[in-house]
Amino acid sequence: KRKSDTVVPSDTDLTRDSKRAKKRQEDQLKKFLTFAEKEDTLIAGLSLFLSAAERDGGEALVDAYLRKCPECSHLLQPLLWDKQKRSRDVLLVCFSCLEQVLLYTASSESDPVLASAGLQLTQSILSTHMRTIYSSLVTAAPARLICACLCLLSAMVTQGPAAAREVLQGFNFGYKPLGLLLAKTEKIKERQDSIRSCLIKFAMSFLMVGAGDTISTILETKGFLSSIFGLLAKDPADIVYLVLSAIKQKVVFNPSVTKKTKSRFFSHIVFKGLSQLLRREDDIIVTAENESEDMKSESTTIKQLTYKLMLQLLTDFHHGIPYRPKEVPPAGLLRTNNPGLLHTTLILSGSLENNLAKELVLASISTCPDILLPFLKQASITLELKPVSKWLIGTQFLNELFD
Repeated sequence: KRKSDTVVPSDTDLTRDSKRAKKRQEDQLKKFLTFAEKEDTLIAGLSLFLSAAERDGGEALVDAYLRKCPECSHLLQPLLWDKQKRSRDVLLVCFSCLEQVLLYTASSESDPVLASAGLQLTQSILSTHMRTIYSSLVTAAPARLICACLCLLSAMVTQGPAAAREVLQGFNFGYKPLGLLLAKTEKIKERQDSIRSCLIKFAMSFLMVGAGDTISTILETKGFLSSIFGLLAKDPADIVYLVLSAIKQKVVFNPSVTKKTKSRFFSHIVFKGLSQLLRREDDIIVTAENESEDMKSESTTIKQLTYKLMLQLLTDFHHGIPYRPKEVPPAGLLRTNNPGLLHTTLILSGSLENNLAKELVLASISTCPDILLPFLKQASITLELKPVSKWLIGTQFLNELFD
């Protein structure tokens, strides 16, 4: 028989490669620290650090730097320069370096030294550099800088529940330019992402990492998370999936989030945005990286994922927004006192030609029959006899409703 052509590296070869990699990493760190000693060569050093950290095997350089300088003073120093020296290109390099470090510490939670370094770095940025962060989150700033800043904020949150709580307390979610940034949907070539996508990922990081109190607080922060849903139907499939899965796992099925908090968050604005997703036809690919336990057996169609989420919210007394009906004497009527449910059915009634929207209306009224009368009074259903599709759709719906 022919011998296999495959060459298996010996232990000696592996040891030699390991030594070479270690020597290369030591040389890179030494070179960076040499550049970082002088202010006029610091940015060149940071550029070298960033380039090496982003390559395969760059984690070794980040690890070595953190163990030598856990406070990351070289990375933070340019943020203290005056505005004339601190150009936007300088900020871009600094934010990107800090993001690489924080991404590494977030993935090293089991190492107390690295976990502590990541939390301390987050606290340092929050306590000293937030003015620089806010000045980078304006529409006049370059798109690359805005994305780098948002990615840095997301990396800060991912340091763990304690860090997420501190970012929540230290960041001004009422900062006006944030609303304008949500409309920036153009992709940036260097990142293959848009400003809006980066902002959504920052928002979702609180849900994915935060503890119960953090999640409840971010849900109750007026106008932040809810503003995402206005244009959600136009977002790429991966972003829509991220939002739907985070909302389902961390809000709907989270026992720490009260029904009162859910009812306030799932306003007509949020439900209107979700209802627009019922018209989406594109599919998403569920891979091992983004697949969650509660979605493994489900269809990959966005509109079907949305339908199942909305059905849970509108009809489930335990996880959704409906309150259990109470009998009101002497008539024995069942009352749920849930105006949010009524508003949602009225929004959906504008799309009765969509079978999923129609099924949601029927299921909601079946769950809480007391909203039937006000629904019929306020719904825009064409009942005047006319040979038009609106009349046919309206009469078919009413037949199914009373059946």
